[in-house]
Amino acid sequence: MIKRAYDLRILSEASYRRAFVHLNKTGARKHEPGEPPAEQQTLLRASLQELEPDFTVEDIAQHLGLSSKELRSLSTPTLR
Repeated sequence: MIKRAYDLRILSEASYRRAFVHLNKTGARKHEPGEPPAEQQTLLRASLQELEPDFTVEDIAQHLGLSSKELRSLSTPTLR
C-alpha cells in the first residue's frame, strides 16, 4: 500500500522512505502483522500421488511446464 500511495503521489518521497524504514525496523516488511499462517500443499500432493502409478514425476512436470525439481519442491514430502 505504501508503494501504491507513493506512485499515486499521495505520499511524499520523504514519507515513503520513513514508512519503509519503519517497516524494516519492526520486521513488518518480511512478516506482515496479522498475516495468516501458510497453507499446507495437501491438494497438490494428493493429486500427484493419485497420478503417480500411471505417470512419472518427470511426465507430470513436463506436462505442467515445470522441471521435476520444481514440482518436487512444490509437493513436499518428496516424490520418488
